[in-house]
Amino acid sequence: MNTTAVPVTDLTEHAPDRPGQARAALIRRQVDALLTELEHHDPHTQLTTLADLRATLDQTLTHTLVAAMAHARQEGWGLRRIATASHCSHEQVRTLLAQHAHQPAPPPPTRLSGP
Repeated sequence: MNTTAVPVTDLTEHAPDRPGQARAALIRRQVDALLTELEHHDPHTQLTTLADLRATLDQTLTHTLVAAMAHARQEGWGLRRIATASHCSHEQVRTLLAQHAHQPAPPPPTRLSGP
């Protein structure tokens, strides 16, 4: 599979001393290694593995991001400040927080199916 890597902003560019930065960089390297490994598999394996990865990351990151937004709100942050830190609009923050208030936490993600 010939893929063109999408440029990813260097994790140190915006916040060189951000907590968790080293772990985020490690996860990025692991994802890059997975993508390289998948190049040697059939299309079905590539697609199902990537779909599972996307679903797991979306579910986990969205829930965690919204929980952090709720925490910031409890700390007195305004919607626009949360939006700026989260790289989204204040209306999206408002919507996500409203949904968060009415939904229980999702179950933990399942293990990705391997090739």
